Amino acid sequence: MALWLKTVRFTDVNGAVANTCTVKSAERLNFPGKVREDLHGRRVIDVALKSFSLGAYFSGKDEDFEIGYEKVSVSLDYDDFVSLTVQLRPRPDEARRQEWQFRADAEVLVIADLEDAPRP
Repeated sequence: MALWLKTVRFTDVNGAVANTCTVKSAERLNFPGKVREDLHGRRVIDVALKSFSLGAYFSGKDEDFEIGYEKVSVSLDYDDFVSLTVQLRPRPDEARRQEWQFRADAEVLVIADLEDAPRP
């Protein structure tokens, strides 16, 4: 067994505040060997949020505002693409104003348990 680690970066993800924005990684993961399966036949792979930054802007200018809710999550799709989901919701009295936008960056760590160590 050998652990395989890879960082996947998402930059300049943009969306409307109060909407959920999901983006896939630009490239499919290419594992350097066969991924081990658990007793139930599921591949032993996990993804973790390594770092992220969120910023809000109003009519194209950076702005500070009161946040009612924020969510950043990551997942691995069945087709080996990493997905990032971001939601930033302002307080209720600002939620309907479409001028509010957000910008996000994130780093995701992919961890896979390979059956054999890759050879150089």
